[in-house]
Amino acid sequence: MFCKGDIRSIQRVQEALEHFSDTTGLLGNVEISNIFLPGIIDELKEEILTMPGYSISTLPIRYLGLSPSSKKQGKM
Repeated sequence: MFCKGDIRSIQRVQEALEHFSDTTGLLGNVEISNIFLPGIIDELKEEILTMPGYSISTLPIRYLGLSPSSKKQGKM
């Protein structure tokens, strides 16, 4: 799932997942779940980590030698 990199958006995703669980009886496995936060400031990352069920990871993919979160390079 994707969302904006702010607390309210992450809370909305949590609410949607809880509603899904309540409706279907299925539960997500937080032990194997990760959150990816490319380009998010450290203070916000720390706040997100205080929310239950989240551990931060990095995306393992690269395209043309760059990660998807790489900043755009200036003109040369």
